[in-house]
Amino acid sequence: AVVSTQSTGNPRYSFLALNALKFFRKIIGLKDEFYNRYIVKFDLMSFVVDAFVKNGQKHNMLNSAVLELMEFIKIEDLKTLIKYVCENHIQDLLEVEQCATFKALHTKHEQIVERERAQKAKDSTKGVGGFD
Repeated sequence: AVVSTQSTGNPRYSFLALNALKFFRKIIGLKDEFYNRYIVKFDLMSFVVDAFVKNGQKHNMLNSAVLELMEFIKIEDLKTLIKYVCENHIQDLLEVEQCATFKALHTKHEQIVERERAQKAKDSTKGVGGFD
């Protein structure tokens, strides 16, 4: 909820939003699946996305920090977070800014989903009783 203080329009509290986002980035930077599942379970990324959407087309530190966070998630191939962001927030992010980071994140999500489908199809074609 602190991340959304940027959206109040009061520059006096913008440092709180940036520090909360910095802390959030550090947690994601640990690349610990426990934390990633916690973020998904409690929809914690929604605060970041809401602040980004309310920030609009402004090119400031909040915008840059959110873009860097999404780029990190994409580059480090954090599948849990990629799926979560794309299934829950990608439309909101793309409405604000049509940038390469969000498009690439969406493409990465499509690749993950396709790999999962292929794996399920491969598993379902194995013989009954575990015999091939």
